[in-house]
Amino acid sequence: MTLDSDAQRALEIGRAAGGEPFENGSVAAARAAYIASFPTQQGDREPVAATEQRQVDGPNGP
Repeated sequence: MTLDSDAQRALEIGRAAGGEPFENGSVAAARAAYIASFPTQQGDREPVAATEQRQVDGPNGP
C-alpha cells in the first residue's frame, strides 16, 4: 500500500526535526510537540476575526 504523499511529507518533516516519536513519550508531551509543529508543517496561518474555546457535551457528559 502506498502512503499518501502529504502524509509522507509530514513524516519526513517530523524525522528531520529530530524530535522524539510520539509513541515514546507521554500523551501530554505528544500533544505539546504536535501543537508546536503546526507552524512548521502548515506554514503561515490566515488571520481570523476571533476564536473561542467551546466544549460540547456528548451522550456521556463532558
